[in-house]
Amino acid sequence: MNLLGTRTTNLTLAKRNVLSCVLFSLFFCSGFCSLLYQVVWARLAFASFGIITPVLSVVISVFMLGLGVGSVMAGRGIETWSRRLRANPVHFYSGAEFGIGIGAFTVPWLFQIGEHAFLRLGDASSSGYLFVTALYITVSLLPWCVLMGATFPLMMSFIRRIRPYDTTGFSFLYVANVVGAAAGAALTAAVLIELFGFRGSSTLAALVNFTIAAVALLLGSLVPGEAPSIRQQFTQMNRSQFASESPRWITLVLFTTGFVSLAMEVVWTRAFTFVLLTTVYSFAAILTTYLLATWLGSFVYRHHLTSGSTIAIPTLLGFLCLFALLPVVLEDPRLQHNPILTLASIVPICATLGYMTPKLIDQYSQGQPVSAGRSYGWNIAGGILGPLVAGYLLLPLMGVRTALALLAAPLQYPISFDALDWFL
Repeated sequence: MNLLGTRTTNLTLAKRNVLSCVLFSLFFCSGFCSLLYQVVWARLAFASFGIITPVLSVVISVFMLGLGVGSVMAGRGIETWSRRLRANPVHFYSGAEFGIGIGAFTVPWLFQIGEHAFLRLGDASSSGYLFVTALYITVSLLPWCVLMGATFPLMMSFIRRIRPYDTTGFSFLYVANVVGAAAGAALTAAVLIELFGFRGSSTLAALVNFTIAAVALLLGSLVPGEAPSIRQQFTQMNRSQFASESPRWITLVLFTTGFVSLAMEVVWTRAFTFVLLTTVYSFAAILTTYLLATWLGSFVYRHHLTSGSTIAIPTLLGFLCLFALLPVVLEDPRLQHNPILTLASIVPICATLGYMTPKLIDQYSQGQPVSAGRSYGWNIAGGILGPLVAGYLLLPLMGVRTALALLAAPLQYPISFDALDWFL
């Protein structure tokens, strides 16, 4: 009897491992496609509306806006939608991925129309031109970015059905998504665009999205899962409230780090152009380095979870304050012209953010899609404002070095008095 029980347990464990590999692969491919689109759409926006920093700021901010709106909406609605339609949450995820694939063909067409329509508006640096093109880019990109943001809570709801007491579903998906995003950013700029062009690269990504949608649809049929009972929801809610002793403080940290990191990404792109030579390739190189370092930090966090001990948030904030100042020194072209060293200067801060962000969201949400969507939305809200403030205010008014130093300052303010006592 013990042998039979052991065999059944091993079989169940094997099924869980296979399912985990499938989910990891889906989110790896989803992240790959998302960053392929961001790189391609940024390049198309440059070609259509001008190679200027405000255009890059708008593209990044719209991406973050869509991710935030999609995350919050799907987090709030997925349980209701699933219950009313008696559908598996992974089927909604399948629909979102299919819709993203449609955007691969729609966005280039819209940009082409906008390019011809705005030729008569005058100089690309005029305020009227910047406002109209920013609005047009927003309308063109936002629907597809909303679908990208919805994928996290939709899949988390599915994980909650098959693993009711898994409280770290967000960080599991986050690791897969980030490493896929890093691969997408690197291969798109260095290989895919050179081989297949913008249209071919977008078509390839669309085919991957359609494949993800088909696999997710099949997965929902093979692994239906069960909707969490009211008792399970209540238990998880209590656990979430217990784990998140200061939810407002957590959301403040998430908002601040989202604002600072995405604002710095825009400033780094301007600053590193002197070493990396072009704005287009500077953005791609920074984005790839940013994502690889973020994946490294999130991977270390998942490893620490298995050992039962993670780094405290006050300690991580202290590291962020220190690491944020490295690019201020190393971006100066008078000191060095080494592209590798220049890019390496942002690795420590990005890795720390990669560790801290999923840790905070895991702690806040405890596996609940609605809480994960809300907390991730705060992080993304900061990411929306950061690039706009950097591109339209800090860089024009203060320059690169002052902007970086100023952006490093807010990282010390979310530290509570308890955290300060911890340091002392």
